[in-house]
Amino acid sequence: MELIMKKIYLIFLCALAAAGCHKPEFIEPTADRQGLTSLTAYVADGEYADDQLAKFDIQDEGQTRYVLAVPWYYPESSDEETTQYMTKVRLRAELAPNWTISPKITLVDLTKENEFTLTNPKGETRSIVITGQRVRSSACDIVNFKTVSPIVNGIIDKERKVILLPTTKDMSEVAAGVTLSPHATISPDPSQKYDYTDTVKFTVTADDGVSKSVYSVIADIPEKLPKGVNFGSVQLLFNINTTSVGLKPYDQNAIISLASIEDKVIVCEAPAATSMSVVDIYTGAKVGSYAPEDVSCGAITNDDAGHLIMVNEAAGGEEVIILKTSTLDGAVAPDTVHTFTNGCATPVGHRLKVIGDVTDNAVITLTAEGVAGVTAASEFVMSVIMSGIPVLDTVVNLSPLGASWGAAPVNIATVVPASLNPIADGIFYDHYADGACVLHYIKGITDKSAGAYGDWSMNPNCLDTKSFNGANFLALFSVPHFPEYDMGPRLYVWDISDPDITSPEPKAPDCQNEWIEGKQSGASGVASGDVVMAPSTDGYYLNVIYLDHNSQAFGVYTVDCIKR
Repeated sequence: MELIMKKIYLIFLCALAAAGCHKPEFIEPTADRQGLTSLTAYVADGEYADDQLAKFDIQDEGQTRYVLAVPWYYPESSDEETTQYMTKVRLRAELAPNWTISPKITLVDLTKENEFTLTNPKGETRSIVITGQRVRSSACDIVNFKTVSPIVNGIIDKERKVILLPTTKDMSEVAAGVTLSPHATISPDPSQKYDYTDTVKFTVTADDGVSKSVYSVIADIPEKLPKGVNFGSVQLLFNINTTSVGLKPYDQNAIISLASIEDKVIVCEAPAATSMSVVDIYTGAKVGSYAPEDVSCGAITNDDAGHLIMVNEAAGGEEVIILKTSTLDGAVAPDTVHTFTNGCATPVGHRLKVIGDVTDNAVITLTAEGVAGVTAASEFVMSVIMSGIPVLDTVVNLSPLGASWGAAPVNIATVVPASLNPIADGIFYDHYADGACVLHYIKGITDKSAGAYGDWSMNPNCLDTKSFNGANFLALFSVPHFPEYDMGPRLYVWDISDPDITSPEPKAPDCQNEWIEGKQSGASGVASGDVVMAPSTDGYYLNVIYLDHNSQAFGVYTVDCIKR
């Protein structure tokens, strides 16, 4: 599949399965020959109303009894048992055209044997039974392994069940902390000290008490790929509902921006954010907040080197202040990276992106935003830093190429540099544009449209670029306008290392209909979101973080550059 620059190596697709409104029972079939293709159970009411509890994908068209496996806990990382939900779930059946089910499925008690009649287009009928059973999790993974002194993040090969501790320090008597699959246990206790110069084995037992994994841990330096990442190593670290960590619900205005440092994800909900939520990058658990003194952020991001970058909101002619920090201690004042006067005709400060290291060489872009009911925007500010010194601030006007976008957060564009040399390698931008939603690649004065990654129902205005292991990467996150109709967000990541982009039409036909189902809910509110990539401090992982405010989906994928 030829791309703008190279081949597309990966498309991450995140999707929403649960929503405030549900599809009718007559929908497009997933198999022409089969009438009933799946059954999905949702929480009927309460805090997690409309979240997906269980799904039964039907493989045998002649099956007559369906048992939905409901997790023992919900959310699975909590201690809240699902007994309370079993007697009243909202059930949805996916049927082929002209098939019917009676009586009509609405609220169902999964502790009982519920009888229904399926009728095909010829009028032929058969009886089926739908019930449920609570099951304990079979997940038995080590999600994170970190030694205490010295602090070393383990590199986890999930398939081989091997964890490497990449260090040359003395590891002969070291304790560690771990993050496991929810409700799993580990033996022996990693908080005790062990000699990791030799292999230490740990057994992880799932909550079901039967499923087990044995991990081998040893101090060793893994070999990296000569360039880029191994897309076959992609893992989802977490995918949660934003409201579970105290973020604003979909119907409240929020201009979302993300960053990651210190194995944490920081979420800024502008305008004028003075306190930001902080969650653990491995689990999504909220671990605190970041509120630097005397700082009001319009947007945040991170660079390639573990710095949190912040910017204020600034109208045309006002002072732009870009700050950085490498700690989430709010008592430590951030350092000033750069200040300059906003030379754009409209405000900046709600779209901030960085590639490179702001203490060395970096390119910072600030996309100007339109003013609702007043004017559109077509400009962005590009600041270039060399050897830690700002050397260039330039306002780039894309209106000669027909570019025009609206106000933040829904109608603004995001402009990102293709590399540390955008003069030679160009820029990308995307935004919602009356259903066109074309990813634009601009090189010189030429717009090499890169293909559509959204339609009338999607808002593809979340972009980021980063350098990692000698390669450049582009992430595009497209958020839905109408998640209540089971429209989910889509996340794409490309290797864009080839500086000569000539192919105008990247395609991924085999990936367009793949959906990873989440447990989020939401509806039409504010189609705001962000995506950011964050290289790990050990240089082995590239984390891709996304947040969709409308469907309340928040998660992290990770991919490594280890040679296998």
